[in-house]
Amino acid sequence: MRNIDLVPSPIQVPHPPVYIAATRSPDTLDFLITNGFLLCIAVVQDTELALKLVSRYEEKCKAIGRSPHMDKVPFFRYVHVAENESQAIENTKTHIDWIQDIMQWKRHLLDRTEVYQPMDEWLKSRNELPPTFDQIRDNRAFIGTPEHVAEQILGLREYGIEYFGCNFAMGGLTQAKIIASMKLFEKRVMPLIQ
Repeated sequence: MRNIDLVPSPIQVPHPPVYIAATRSPDTLDFLITNGFLLCIAVVQDTELALKLVSRYEEKCKAIGRSPHMDKVPFFRYVHVAENESQAIENTKTHIDWIQDIMQWKRHLLDRTEVYQPMDEWLKSRNELPPTFDQIRDNRAFIGTPEHVAEQILGLREYGIEYFGCNFAMGGLTQAKIIASMKLFEKRVMPLIQ
């Protein structure tokens, strides 16, 4: 990119780290590695594909003699913990579905912002459905009992993931349910993953 300025210039010393989520473009991955930026894994990519991206990131960093700093690369997933599986699903299904609708709708708005645009008409006329709740739960989210969530997080360690980030707040989930999930995570998941 050319003729782009960041104003005002960052004055923090050392400069704060720059994270880039390189989910689709190999050029973006090359750009962030070449410029010394860090990879960020967001919730928009399936875990299997995200792990492959992490592997490519590590390989490319090592090929140019740069440390991938895996302890600083956040790997985010939607996370919701409940006492049982059915409660976790009941708490999150509507919200995950809404997020998928919004993400698909925003990709549809190529020449304008979503502000002041009615989504309802588009929902009636769209010709492709977004991923289902089950697809998201199985591939981008850690939703379930404390034991189930801990098992999924521990599975990431096999791939060198050291920095795990939880996206507890999702698409209108109530503050009470978010806090309950976070407390259960602290009390019952963290002891299993430390």
